[in-house]
Amino acid sequence: LWQQMRTAPVALVDLPKAVRVKRRVSEYAGIDHQRLVEATERIRKRLGGKITKDALDALAHRDYVTVADLTLDYYDKAYLHGLSQRNGSHTHAIAMQEDCPSQTAQRLIDWANERST
Repeated sequence: LWQQMRTAPVALVDLPKAVRVKRRVSEYAGIDHQRLVEATERIRKRLGGKITKDALDALAHRDYVTVADLTLDYYDKAYLHGLSQRNGSHTHAIAMQEDCPSQTAQRLIDWANERST
């Protein structure tokens, strides 16, 4: 199973960063504030001192856009590192301009169907 997962095609849904920031704000701004502070502290080592400080300062001011922007860089690096461990010819970017789950799902279905024919 692990080998099949490692060699399976991967669809990388590529949204503009501004769209992804907006999505993260809508998902996380309603979470208990202290939990967000704690979560940011947990990734301090990976974010680095300055970015962690900037993110915590932004959290203190309830500036979730800045927090999302700063932490997305960390998550992007982690995700792309994982992808780099795979065969690049098996990774397929699917560019989307809007955060519309139904449109994205349809594009992924179309992509999967194209691969199976």
